[in-house]
Amino acid sequence: MLDKTTKKVKVTSSAILRLSAFYPLWIISITISLLFILPITHSIIANILAAHTSTPYDRWLRRLTEYAYRPLQCSVLIPLFFLCIAKFPYLTALHSDGSDKSYKRLTETLFIGVTAVIIMTLLTTSSPLYFFNLWNDSNIIYTVGKAMAKGMIPYRDLFERKGILLYFIHAVAYIMSPNSFTGVYLIEILACFFFLLLTYKTVRLFTSRSVLFLIPLFGVIIYAAYNTKSGDSAEELCLPLFLYPLYISIKNIKQENDFTYRQLFFCGLCAGAMLWIKFNMLGFFFGWIIIPVSIYIRKRQLLKICFYMINFMAGIAAITLPWILYFGLHHAITDWLGVYILNSISGTAKLTTFITSYFKHIPEMIHYNFHIFLLALLSICYLLKRKDKLIYLHIFFTFITTYMFLYWGGIYQRYYCIPLQVFYIFSLIPVHQYCLTIFKRLHTTKPYRSTYAALTCCIVGLSVIYAVVNYVYIGFMTYPKELLPQYKFARIIKENNGKTLLTYKFMDRGFYTFADILPNCKYFFEMGTDPEPQVHYAEQWVADGKADFLVTEDTKLEIPGYTLIATEPLFFEYGKYYEDTVYYLYRRNTLTASKVQKNTF
Repeated sequence: MLDKTTKKVKVTSSAILRLSAFYPLWIISITISLLFILPITHSIIANILAAHTSTPYDRWLRRLTEYAYRPLQCSVLIPLFFLCIAKFPYLTALHSDGSDKSYKRLTETLFIGVTAVIIMTLLTTSSPLYFFNLWNDSNIIYTVGKAMAKGMIPYRDLFERKGILLYFIHAVAYIMSPNSFTGVYLIEILACFFFLLLTYKTVRLFTSRSVLFLIPLFGVIIYAAYNTKSGDSAEELCLPLFLYPLYISIKNIKQENDFTYRQLFFCGLCAGAMLWIKFNMLGFFFGWIIIPVSIYIRKRQLLKICFYMINFMAGIAAITLPWILYFGLHHAITDWLGVYILNSISGTAKLTTFITSYFKHIPEMIHYNFHIFLLALLSICYLLKRKDKLIYLHIFFTFITTYMFLYWGGIYQRYYCIPLQVFYIFSLIPVHQYCLTIFKRLHTTKPYRSTYAALTCCIVGLSVIYAVVNYVYIGFMTYPKELLPQYKFARIIKENNGKTLLTYKFMDRGFYTFADILPNCKYFFEMGTDPEPQVHYAEQWVADGKADFLVTEDTKLEIPGYTLIATEPLFFEYGKYYEDTVYYLYRRNTLTASKVQKNTF
């Protein structure tokens, strides 16, 4: 009898593998994919072609890699995943919601916490594994946060358009770890933990606890995506703020429960946080309230709607009032609202520009986020198949308003679509159900404890492979910070007794942080689209000699009263990432220096 059962398991497993992997095609796909998806292999091939031919085949190869590696990688990783789970025939009971100790809340939380630490350690350049986060947005926000921690007032003393709460978060990060992104890294871990925990809780409303084992792979796909850039974006930090209200509303709609006042207060806190981080993300709530309000209107419970709105607004007020007091005490409310609200709205494009701008970039969004697009398709297919149309409509309306507000300015940036990823968590449900179907077909017996650990190791292993292959900044781990222009310029500035610095006509990439200098110019960077008065202000600042040192990017300027004393390149190429930038350092002629060091290349 045992031989027949074993034989049946082997036959079933073999059939599954034939259907999902297509052995010959899979082997060919693996071979081809290894040539394209592994960055080190790509670099070797590109160098060989460049060395032995006069045609720039390295650029051709890079372009081919960009368009080919995602589908090729899917052809490897997806069958490999099902191969792994098929090799563990003792997992049938994973769909059980029994009282097994391995599924207790503490264990689940610990598992998700460890997953968040691993993901953020690999997939943000704020991590200690990387020399520095070079993203200009992160550095500008960090500089304003640092200035805030040292007593300067955002918007009044330093001009920047993001929300005050975002600066406060980075002020805390600076206090935790001065002049490094370690504090930001720890905050990113917290945001990632709560996002993954809420992902698990939301998906658990539709499936069993064993979906926990898919959380690491899902988290890596989200955070390794091209749209996350190098980490520390406002959108990334807000992911749990989007998902908590969505979790609460779906739970109440599904279970036909009323909202509690506590739930609505916390949802209001999330809305208030979004309001003072980046207010265009509030579009989420315009769609989020449609179905719940419609339900209460149909029940003729208008008074309850009023009480709910009061609780929700109380949450927003709890976040807002401290900042009214802060700016009121510093006589800077006009600066705060004028820059953050009015200045941002004044840059809004016309409706036709918005529509053209967004739809023009949809192919690019799908191309660079191919795996995220697959998750979106899975989520849509699952939701359309559900009989509960209220949940589908609730998610649909929320998605549409979120989507519209994110691009309301008519400007496209690849990280703008990060909040949309909270709607892709539903892709985990059909994947998990398919896994359970495989286990059931294997007719397995009660699982051993060691099998859980083995499955977890496989999933985590696949996740790490995916992260290393996909994250475009992974090569920066091996780049020594001593080669950075920021590091070299900071040494020169200190040797020349420099006290003030201005990143002139470009967005700062860490020069203020490396030199440990706070800007003394209100408009301490330039985006290239700034109004003429702001540009003139910085130019006049330089003409008056109010900055000891100036830094320019890719532009060598003749600046009266300043002398070019150093030129440093930032060249880096690894896999799909390529950068070739030159920075120039200028010293004010009237500055008394202990030593002047000439650096050129």
